[in-house]
Amino acid sequence: MNGFKLPLEKGTPVLVQGIAGRQGSLHTKSMLEYGTNIVAGVDPGHGGEEISGVPVFNSVSEALKERGPVAWSVVFVPAPFVKSACLESLAAGLHLSLITEGVPLHDSLAIVQEAEARGRRVFGPNTPGLAVPGETLLGVIPTEVLSTGTAGVVSRAGTLTYEILQQLTRAGLGQRVVVGLGSEHVAGTSFEPVLEWFERDSLVQEIVLVGGVSGGPEGQLADYIKARGSKPIVAYLPGRHSPGSLVSKAIEELENADVSVARSPWELPRLLR
Repeated sequence: MNGFKLPLEKGTPVLVQGIAGRQGSLHTKSMLEYGTNIVAGVDPGHGGEEISGVPVFNSVSEALKERGPVAWSVVFVPAPFVKSACLESLAAGLHLSLITEGVPLHDSLAIVQEAEARGRRVFGPNTPGLAVPGETLLGVIPTEVLSTGTAGVVSRAGTLTYEILQQLTRAGLGQRVVVGLGSEHVAGTSFEPVLEWFERDSLVQEIVLVGGVSGGPEGQLADYIKARGSKPIVAYLPGRHSPGSLVSKAIEELENADVSVARSPWELPRLLR
């Protein structure tokens, strides 16, 4: 996929940075219960401990030396320390599901630039994570809203993503893969490469696109979709009536590209059918 075939299948080895914190330990347990193959945790000062049966190391290099190759780091590290934690994982060749919110802007930029230089992918900051329903979860998406199916879901929203997944699941419309881009100003990965990924994945039959309240990146997708899109796309963009937002213009552009845009999250299942 032109460098965008991500290892997300069942059994993909994962480590968790910030595993000893409240959020890290809580969601490590949830991910393990869902079947995610978490082989190590990293939290300086907690080396030698175990959390939910996962061995903890003081550094990424120690974890990889003891536990072997790893594909992903799920990052719960507090915002002031995120930059160093992410650069450590990127240097080791890992992709990042960066859950932490409130990461300083310049730190986010440095992380994204390092990922681009190393050919790695960052999702976030402030992403709910990624999931292949029934196989693996890399983040904090509530597992009860996931179901197996054929939709590729990509979202720039936060908890709104959970509501939309729940609506799809209740309607019997399962998901092949769910990707959270993160809802902060700097995003490690944009819509375009994920849409390309979905277009090339033969198991994705339809695409659900969920925007952010600014409407900026979504409005720029129309030309891309017209040129490359072949699978049906439905979308929901929050903030249609927000003062000063670009959402209304983005909706117009997407509709001109044959994207069906819902007026509410509850309308998405009907449009998807």
